[in-house]
Amino acid sequence: MNRLATSAGYLDRAEKLLLQPDASSLVYAAFELRCGVEARMQEYASHSNTISKRQSNDWRIRHLARTIDSAFRLGDTMLILSVNLKSGGVARFLYAPVSSRLQKIAERCGDYLHARQVQDEQTQERWDELREMLIEGCGLLSFSCSGELVQPNVDDELHFILEAGDSRIEAVRALQEGTHEGVTLFNFTPTGPPTWVVGDEVQTTPAPEVQWEFIEGDPLFYKGR
Repeated sequence: MNRLATSAGYLDRAEKLLLQPDASSLVYAAFELRCGVEARMQEYASHSNTISKRQSNDWRIRHLARTIDSAFRLGDTMLILSVNLKSGGVARFLYAPVSSRLQKIAERCGDYLHARQVQDEQTQERWDELREMLIEGCGLLSFSCSGELVQPNVDDELHFILEAGDSRIEAVRALQEGTHEGVTLFNFTPTGPPTWVVGDEVQTTPAPEVQWEFIEGDPLFYKGR
């Protein structure tokens, strides 16, 4: 898989552009973030057995949101899947949705990607607002990209994406072979903005900073039982 066209690839470029001081870099960062959100939603949609290829290739965020919600029926709810192994170990996997807040930010990014009239020249205050919105959006997308569970319907078929060498591959194989001890599923829906940390500063806008890398090759599949 070409990492340049994955959500993680778009996110990486957006974060690097945000380090630049000029206003033009903010516009390019808005483009990369917008594409990153679309890509993450397409990644989720493409792993659902109930979503067609045509639907999963849609670029319209609102359409993708409706399509994903009709398949997963989770909205902003996050899931943690715990797999208990007979060896006594426990492996945990996260489903982190593209939140409704992140969807709104991505749609607002589109407002900055059109030609503007001379009289609509941006003020410094507006550029500062854009930067703050992009920082928040990159944090939220980073959190969404941290999830390894890309098809969370336990009654259908669980799909995972893990890096080569991840110790949790053993748990996925145990699920495939039916040799695991048991499975526990936790779900929780945020009721307010979580606290996240950038350097030494504590922020109250979403979301935690998470390092994530999309693996190349096919994901591991588990057929639900």
